[in-house]
Parts: sequence; structure tokens; C-alpha cells
Amino acid sequence: MKRAVRDDGLIVLTFSVIGFELGRKLYMMLEQAFDGQQPLVLSTGYDRGYTFLVGETMDRRGLRPPEGLNDVTPVFASPEVVADVSTDDWPFFYMPIRTYPASYIAMILVLLLISLLFVKQLAPGTSGSWSAPCFFLGAGFMLIETKGITELALVYGSTWVVVAAVIAAILVLAFLANLFVTRWGAPRPSVTYGLLVGSLVLGMVASRWVVTGLGTGASQLVLPLLLTLPLFFSGFAFSTELKRSASVAVALSSNLLGAMLGGFLEYNSMYFGFRSLYFLAIAMYLLAFAGSLRVRATAPA
Repeated sequence: MKRAVRDDGLIVLTFSVIGFELGRKLYMMLEQAFDGQQPLVLSTGYDRGYTFLVGETMDRRGLRPPEGLNDVTPVFASPEVVADVSTDDWPFFYMPIRTYPASYIAMILVLLLISLLFVKQLAPGTSGSWSAPCFFLGAGFMLIETKGITELALVYGSTWVVVAAVIAAILVLAFLANLFVTRWGAPRPSVTYGLLVGSLVLGMVASRWVVTGLGTGASQLVLPLLLTLPLFFSGFAFSTELKRSASVAVALSSNLLGAMLGGFLEYNSMYFGFRSLYFLAIAMYLLAFAGSLRVRATAPA
């Protein structure tokens, strides 16, 4: 909006504010976008409706609201109303502040318990069995998929194209990883997991540079590959674990439960932001590496 409006132009934004905290958030975001220029807020006369006016050279004293519209700027300018500004990393506009709802924690625990019971009952040969590497690989997979979709939205926009691009990249990389393992075999675990963690660090450091430093066309080509590259190396790890596992059912059920855990861990972004998923994914893959080493150490010669 700021780039589109002329220097002497004015932005008029009318919004239905469901709470003063949300209005305060919107006020702060406009103020931040316009380099400290404080918006003017008018009540519109209908329930919870407010109009925000802001511009580079807006003269507050020269603006006279039409009859029936009252200046209520002090209500939203007051620091006593607590709100957190939405960002690309924490884009939850309808959450006034960073929080982790207790209801989410309760539902996550219930769903994890139910899922565990169903997998144990319906998957033959999995009772009392568990594959730690496959479990944590599944958790890391879901975290990478989520952060990929979210970060790619900065380039493509929040549309079906985002999901299509990420899923397509995941399928292609998974196929290539399996093809590589089938023809040449998987690298040693230390190499596989080293490349995996390294690609995550590369994505964390370079993703913002790709979004802001390259043209849109180049970003649309580079970013999907960059954000999903860790899944190519995790394909090495999972193919190796699946080939080595005594029971395919155990490996796949552990991976499925891990994917559910990864899906639940995504909700940490509601408080810490989406970049925190990088660190969670790295932790999951390090645990998978430790589990793989433990399995190798205890396997019969």
C-alpha cells in the first residue's frame, strides 16, 4: 500500500475490529509501515467498525471528519492496550499477542494418545515395537513441509500454487532420493545427516536473501528447491532405515506417528514464529541420527 500511494496520497482502511487489541495491532502495523507516521482512527458508526487513515505527508490538523465520525485515535494509540505486531515470521493477524492456547495443548495430547492406540491396534506386527529413527524422521518431514509452504507464500502469495509447488518439489526429491539409493546405495549416516542438517541451516540463512535479493521469477525457481532440499537427504536416511528394518509395518507406523508429532510441533510457531521450526526440525533429525547410531550399535554382527 505504501509503495502504491503517491507521496501526497492518503490510505483509508476500514476494518471491523473485534477487540481493541486487534485495533491496536493494526494501528501499530500501519505506524511501523509508514516510518512512525501515526494513523488517524475514526469510528464509522456501525458496530466495531473503524477507519484508519495514514499517509506520508498526512496533516492530522487539516483533516476534518465528516459528521457522525468521531476521532478515537487515543483509544488505539494507548500503550496500555497490549498487542504484538504481525510479521512475515509471525503472521497471525487475528492473535492479538503471542500465546500458546492451553486448549491446543490439551487437544494435542488427546489426539496423540488416540493415534498411538489406533496404530497399535490396527497395524499388524507393531505391538511393542518402535523405530526411533523413522519416528523422528517423520516429525522432521512435517516441520519442513510446513515451513516450506509458509515461506514460499512470501513469493507466490497464499494460494493453492504454494501448496502445489511445495508438494511437487517434495515428490520429485523423494523420487530422486530413492532412485539414488537404489542405484548407488545410501551414504554413511554421518554424511547423510550432516548434509541434512547443513541443508536446513542453508535454508534458514538463505531463504530471506532469496526472497528479497532476487527477482520474483528467480525466487520462484530457486526457493522451492532450497526449502525442500533437506527432504532429499532425509530420503536417504528413511530408505536406509526401511531397508534395514525387520518389519516394514513398524517402520511405517513409527514414521506416521512421528509425522503427527511434527504436525503438532508446528503450533509452536504460534508463539515463537515460523523460523523456530528450523530449530525444531534440526532437533528431530539429530534425534533420528542418534537413534540410527544406537540401532547400528545394538544390531547383531
